[in-house]
Amino acid sequence: MKGLTRLHLCDNPITDEGLRRLAAAPLLGQLTMLAVGYSVLEGDADISDTGVRALLESPLASRLTDLQVYGCSLSPETSAMLQARFGWHHGRPF
Repeated sequence: MKGLTRLHLCDNPITDEGLRRLAAAPLLGQLTMLAVGYSVLEGDADISDTGVRALLESPLASRLTDLQVYGCSLSPETSAMLQARFGWHHGRPF
């Protein structure tokens, strides 16, 4: 996937475990934009603070300038981390 810089994983059945694996994958190091979350077919995404924080705290996420998280129940602390780094809250700009 050389050259891939934007990845939309919305409407896919990704979970916290999938986000933890992505956070450890070399692919994350080349992404500048990542969107995860809401599934039209299955309702709210099965993503929590655990998966989102794995992405936020990954040393491989240094090039990530846009992380969009949709349809997830996140704590105020994780939401504040997203807002501080990306200016977004659950997929919507502040």
